[in-house]
Amino acid sequence: MSPIGRLAWLVAGGLWAARSLIGFQNPEYWNPVTTLDFVSIWLFSACFLTLAPAILLITRLAPVRAVNAIAAVVALAAVGAGIANGAEDGLDVRWAGTLYILGSLTTFFGTLALGIALASAGYRRLGVLVAVIFVGFLLFTVGGGFVMLASFAAVAARPGWFATREGTSEPATSASPEPGGAK
Repeated sequence: MSPIGRLAWLVAGGLWAARSLIGFQNPEYWNPVTTLDFVSIWLFSACFLTLAPAILLITRLAPVRAVNAIAAVVALAAVGAGIANGAEDGLDVRWAGTLYILGSLTTFFGTLALGIALASAGYRRLGVLVAVIFVGFLLFTVGGGFVMLASFAAVAARPGWFATREGTSEPATSASPEPGGAK
C-alpha cells in the first residue's frame, strides 16, 4: 500500500476520533449557533467524505468482485451522506436531510455487509477489521471514533497482514495474477 493510502486511512480514523471527542461537548447540530456547532457539522461531513476512500482502499487488499461492488456502494453512500449532512445542517437545506438519512444508513449497513463479504471470501482478518469499524461507526457518539482510528491505524501499519487470505501465506493484491493465469 502506498504512503498516500496509509495516510488516507489515518486521516479518516483521525477525523472520526475528533468527531467523537467533539461530541462530548454536546454541540447543537439541528440549530447551530456557536463555532463549535458548525465545526462539528462540517467535521461530521468530512468524516463521511474520508470514509469513502478509506473503504475503497481496504478492498484493494482483497481483489474480489463482490467485495468491490459492496465497497463501491458504501463509498458512494458515504459521499452522499457527507454532502447531504453539510447541506442540511451546515447550510440549512432541509430536504437534504432525507438524502443524509439514506446515505448514512446505506453506509452503516453496507459496512456490515462488507465485513461479512470479506470474511466469506476468505479475508477473515479484513472482515474482522471492517466489523470493528462498523462497531466504531455504531458507537461514534460515545467514543467509537477512537475504535475507528485504532482500526485504520492498524491496517495502515500492517496492510499485508490484513490482506492474507485464509489458507494462504501470501497477501493478495489487486495486481496479483488470477489463479491459473500467466505469471
